[in-house]
Amino acid sequence: MPFSTDDVFRRLRIAFVSLALALLLLPAQAHEGHDHDAPQPTASTRSSPRVTVRSESYELVGILNKGTLRLYLDRFETNEPVPDATIVATVDGSDLTATPLGDGTYGIASAAFEGEGPLEIVFVITAPSGDDLLIGTLDLPRPDPSAAAQPSAAPDSAWAVPDFRLAGYGVP
Repeated sequence: MPFSTDDVFRRLRIAFVSLALALLLLPAQAHEGHDHDAPQPTASTRSSPRVTVRSESYELVGILNKGTLRLYLDRFETNEPVPDATIVATVDGSDLTATPLGDGTYGIASAAFEGEGPLEIVFVITAPSGDDLLIGTLDLPRPDPSAAAQPSAAPDSAWAVPDFRLAGYGVP
């Protein structure tokens, strides 16, 4: 059965429109690194509170961990540690002398580090390479409300699994 010219053109138009739609929709398909699923949840981590201050001579970074502010002092231009300095920090009205920790860092402990919110710290640096005064703010974290909502790990029924430990074998 022979096709008419109108029938051939109609079929060509349908094929052309189908091909054009297929080519237009092709870029919308997901490819490597671009899937259209729901985004994966990210892990929420809290970094340790920090104070960072610098001058023309020194750069000081303090990282708070378990009530002790560990201080990293280096020369600003060369990034060399300054192990022979004396650092006195004024924290909450008290002058505290930093203790050298032996690895080129210094440590300061204060009850003020257990608070929350911004805490201004004044650092007086005395070193053979020059003295300096640095002022910075340590942002102490506010209590995490989601941590308080966590259920306790204490067993509350008689069906709790007993705690078998290998004491004496290096396994807690």
